[in-house]
Amino acid sequence: MSVPMITVVAGPVGCGKTAWIYQQLALLEEKLCVAHENVLYFSPGTGSVPIDQTRLATDFPTVKVFNDGQEVEFFHQLAVADAVYIELGFHLELSAVAQILDTLPYLGIAVLPPHLKDSEWHSWADEIVPGSNFQTNLLQARLWRASSTGQVIDEDSLHELLYRNHTWCLR
Repeated sequence: MSVPMITVVAGPVGCGKTAWIYQQLALLEEKLCVAHENVLYFSPGTGSVPIDQTRLATDFPTVKVFNDGQEVEFFHQLAVADAVYIELGFHLELSAVAQILDTLPYLGIAVLPPHLKDSEWHSWADEIVPGSNFQTNLLQARLWRASSTGQVIDEDSLHELLYRNHTWCLR
């Protein structure tokens, strides 16, 4: 099975990951003067609100866009793809994703705001692309992460759960 070079794009929320992929698709279309026949796009973890997928599917109707739950179909299409783009949301842990991707040939692109220095994306990426110069507190955009059995619990809910159970146990 011949797998094409996969371009994996990551970075903080709002930095321009989808915009960069959009530019690459537009350049590819312009260069080839044809619509994309075997180009794949997947952004895992977007759930039931696939905003970026909808935009790309609308503007590039021949790009095969995959949503959550279509991972098996996505991996089966790799063998016939000419180009593959995977967009990683800020909420995904890069070390966990790297363990999955390390079995495939990929180029890690980090789209980062110019003021961001020494982040996890810097050490992960093969190439840094300047992104939007947004001024936000990255800590506000982070999710609390811990190893789990597949269930997601936000920090406030966990605190309330532990507090209620502790109070119940004391009675």
